[in-house]
Amino acid sequence: MRKWFFLIASIGISFALYCQTGSPTIDLLSKANNKSTAHVISIGFDYTNTPDSCFQNSDFDSIRTHNCGHDAQKIVSHLKLDTNFELSASFLFIDSTKHLSSKLIYNAMDSIIFKSDTNDVFIFYLAAQTNSKSILLSNGDLLSIDSILFRSNHLASRKQIYLIDYEGSDNILNKIVYYIKSNPYQSKLNELNRMVFSVDVAIEKHDGGVFTNCLNNTFSLTDLFKNHRERTRYFRDIYAFSDLVSENTNAFNIKFFSEKEFSEKYFLEKEITRSLEDNNKDNVISDSSLAPISRGEPLKSDNEMLQDSIIEQGETLCLIIGNNSFQGFNNLNNTTNDSKKLKDILASKYQTTIIYEENIAYVDYLETLLKIKKKYQFKPGSQFLIYIASHGSKEGINGTQIILSDSKRKKSGILVNAQPVVQLQKFMNDLSATKTLLILDVCYSGGSYDYDFIKCEKLKIESEGKKFYNASVYSDIIKNTLTEETNLCIASASQNQTASDGVKGSNSPFSFLLIKYLKKYKKNIGDAYQLKMALNKKDLRKLEAISDPVFITYGGQDLDPSDDNFLFIKK
Repeated sequence: MRKWFFLIASIGISFALYCQTGSPTIDLLSKANNKSTAHVISIGFDYTNTPDSCFQNSDFDSIRTHNCGHDAQKIVSHLKLDTNFELSASFLFIDSTKHLSSKLIYNAMDSIIFKSDTNDVFIFYLAAQTNSKSILLSNGDLLSIDSILFRSNHLASRKQIYLIDYEGSDNILNKIVYYIKSNPYQSKLNELNRMVFSVDVAIEKHDGGVFTNCLNNTFSLTDLFKNHRERTRYFRDIYAFSDLVSENTNAFNIKFFSEKEFSEKYFLEKEITRSLEDNNKDNVISDSSLAPISRGEPLKSDNEMLQDSIIEQGETLCLIIGNNSFQGFNNLNNTTNDSKKLKDILASKYQTTIIYEENIAYVDYLETLLKIKKKYQFKPGSQFLIYIASHGSKEGINGTQIILSDSKRKKSGILVNAQPVVQLQKFMNDLSATKTLLILDVCYSGGSYDYDFIKCEKLKIESEGKKFYNASVYSDIIKNTLTEETNLCIASASQNQTASDGVKGSNSPFSFLLIKYLKKYKKNIGDAYQLKMALNKKDLRKLEAISDPVFITYGGQDLDPSDDNFLFIKK
């Protein structure tokens, strides 16, 4: 009897505690869901077997270390135990790595590019020798800092941490600053938060680098993304631990750089400078009596009137661009014909808000994207579409570049004032629209990814018959389809193909079929799958197309195939 009494009493007490504290299961699940997905590349070389010839006639020190490889392993182990991270992919490169080469490391980063999502964290650890251009691998091969940072620009992950436990962090930092100053708009648009965290003097003890040991014995690296006070506390903990492991703390100084903070400050300074210059120009009037007098503010163009707007469920915001006049490339015949017709059909027949641009210059183009990001609020079930008809350029490791009206090549051959397709996809992935669709009628437009995405079944709306036109059914299709987030891209050419411009005065073959589908489709709702069927190779060949369309999904999400869709909803 006593046993039953205590059992019932214990159950009662447990239930009371449960009611007071809430469900521990829910708390654990909540905590787990707040974890950041992390992708890690950890490099540590001791150069124990590196030939002397690799150091001779170079600006690398012929120094053999003892614990860099071990430190690189410790960082990965530390991150695996960090409760704020869920490790998705980790790559470790040390002296004993089989078939070590720069290509192997590049391939590792490329695989992360395909996996990473916007809210993920990318962590790059380095304990190796660097100069202004390269990182020395243990086999004598060189890893280009430019190539590493270029790939980091293509990562969807906005949060990136570079941990440098060697006297070479300035080389990486200076490159990042150069990129920001060269293109402040692009940096602002991407909202990259790259951080370089290092020491000015790398001290090695018998059990490894002091800086790395400090990292492994302090709290989570996610503290670096918190406010200034939390970050300062993190620095203080590192210094406190360094006192315990090193006698040379007077030579141990933490170096920290935040791209986001630097970019925002630099961008603001550039804007203030430009504003002052514009005001000075406006104020220069030779005869004030001849200056026109106005009783009101001048009217702004439609594109300038991007006020705070809400894109509701079932609505689509469209940015349509056609470029046919270029400073550094041959002019095109039909790109503006394509963009105008598409704009007119979408505006007259479909539930869309349209922003239209022709022959737009690079900075104006980026400013338009910034305005969209700032001014428009996308509600659940909303959509965003970008269509671009222009030149495209294939730039080796830079991938496919969208050419704007003022894009050109410098004497060195470097292409400037052009945007990588991957960066545009990254911008679309950052938006809160439930569905996004990027349609590119440019050369090499499928160069970023090159595989078929539309695996889903055709929406079951053709068989609905008269019921399909019933308002409740129409609403249900929108409500039930526009749920899971999806980023789609339809490109007019694969990574090695040029796109046809068509006969002068008409449309390109690709855009002709796109416009035909939207113009003649009779049902109330069309979808990306049906558009794919309309862009078939057989009909394109009849129009003398010289490329094959590519259908792409991107954004790092593992989606059910039935979610891979985008709706064209009539008014």
